[in-house]
Amino acid sequence: MMLFGFFIPILNKEPSTKTIFPTNVFEFNSKFTDKMRRIKIPLPTVDEKKKVIEDVDKDRQYAIDASSSGGGGLGG
Repeated sequence: MMLFGFFIPILNKEPSTKTIFPTNVFEFNSKFTDKMRRIKIPLPTVDEKKKVIEDVDKDRQYAIDASSSGGGGLGG
């Protein structure tokens, strides 16, 4: 955000170059404050949310099946 020549970025980028590569790292700038600016974070679509829930349920079922089979545990 630019205000009278003063700029505080919302994100910090490493390395600090103008080009973006897959190896760049971005992190939130904790020094950024602006009471006049709202940052909107888009919510996932219904289809995306449904797919995530299905994937989580599938992963949970694998864990439940593995734990209930009784084989290979550390106990007796």
